[in-house]
Amino acid sequence: MRTSLQEIARCLAFSVRFRRKTVVLICASWIAAQGVARADPQSDFEAGSAAFDRGDVIVAIEQLRAAADSGHVPAMLRLAYVLNKAGDNEASFRMYLRAAETGNLEAVLAVGVLYANGDGVEADPRQALSWISRAAEAGHGPALV
Repeated sequence: MRTSLQEIARCLAFSVRFRRKTVVLICASWIAAQGVARADPQSDFEAGSAAFDRGDVIVAIEQLRAAADSGHVPAMLRLAYVLNKAGDNEASFRMYLRAAETGNLEAVLAVGVLYANGDGVEADPRQALSWISRAAEAGHGPALV
């Protein structure tokens, strides 16, 4: 069950209005039992992308990771990009690899390029060729260049 912030505010306002410890404890227990639900993965992805666009890298990573952890592949790609820009190249590589393992061709190409450049992973020309070839053989335009 999702708990909206309005429901939480109503419960807390009720608790304050009656100033009863029991009511406060019941309200706190109810909130803990319900939990504040995370947005759906697409909403987390959109919020994380917007946060990155406005320069809030910390919030961007948090939101994008929530979506990526739910299996949202576009969030994996964006998170990998954000992590790379933030200088966490190893985490970026791992996230691109995770997205590539879903079959996403953009991520497959990115893994190959990262292997070629030694960015976040030890440079490995054979691995680079393997990943880039996989993207090209699947018809991914940028890999055909």
